[in-house]
Amino acid sequence: MKKLTLLLFVALMFSCGGMRYGSDAENKRFANNFMVNEGMTKQEVVNIMGNPVASEFDSGVEEFHYCKTGWGADDYVSFYFKDGKVISKTSYNVTFSEVGTAGHCSKFIKRGTYRTPDRVVEIRATIN
Repeated sequence: MKKLTLLLFVALMFSCGGMRYGSDAENKRFANNFMVNEGMTKQEVVNIMGNPVASEFDSGVEEFHYCKTGWGADDYVSFYFKDGKVISKTSYNVTFSEVGTAGHCSKFIKRGTYRTPDRVVEIRATIN
């Protein structure tokens, strides 16, 4: 009985080890984030990354969020635009233990290790 239980446990571990979360398209799109460079337009970013899972704007700065759902943690990248061009990029992750639940990564944007880049904070704080 112990051997059978051990055998089933090992089989389960190997079958889960190859599992990926998120769609293949989501994973491929997220992997392209290194191709985005400062100065690119929003349209160039969309051509590379696809449509963002969320976008926001504040004080003339727009932010696009992309994510990849993972096992135990989700990965994120945010691009910041001023006057329609990339001015900054930040990566962060959110773990299951930080949110206490599972689901598609789009539910947990701006949690975990998220931090607005200093350059963006400086632009948002500028008074005309």
